Amino acid sequence: MLPAFVLGALSFTASPCGQPARAGCRAYRSPPPHAFSSAADAPADLTKYGGDPRGKKGDANDTGEPWEMPSSGSIGRLESVAHLESALEAAADGFTVIKFMRPGCAACAATEKDFAKSARTYAPRGSFFLVNYDDKAGRAFCRQCAVKFVPCAHVYQSGSFVAAMPLGKKSWDAFAERLTQL
Repeated sequence: MLPAFVLGALSFTASPCGQPARAGCRAYRSPPPHAFSSAADAPADLTKYGGDPRGKKGDANDTGEPWEMPSSGSIGRLESVAHLESALEAAADGFTVIKFMRPGCAACAATEKDFAKSARTYAPRGSFFLVNYDDKAGRAFCRQCAVKFVPCAHVYQSGSFVAAMPLGKKSWDAFAERLTQL
């Protein structure tokens, strides 16, 4: 058996970007399924990439600050379920894409330019948003969405949640294909 200090040096936890925590990303623990007070409070489409948070009671991280829709072709920011509802209402007949990311994550940065290009390409039919895990409000929103890994994306069409999927470099083609189907 190896000494405890050697075992400690070899052990690591996965970070939200799927890399070992020792590689510069902090570990993120999303609430376990039993963290919701009842099955009705849990997002209906719960996957490892999260789900639609709108069915939950309350919006604990509503900042109370006014929210504005970004201009066509640009990427906005979301920090709460209230912001999400406003974004979905503004894009009633189109689609909405939310990228959950973390600034220090290499996998998140690998798709940054492609995500911005998609925002310009699909304007004005689609609205694109970022949720920054490192912001206090963004972290709370990630927990409400039950996001366990970043980068990932949530896709809504005409106000309905249609997909939660990975958004790394290897999974970009599947994401881009999903956008063409909207």
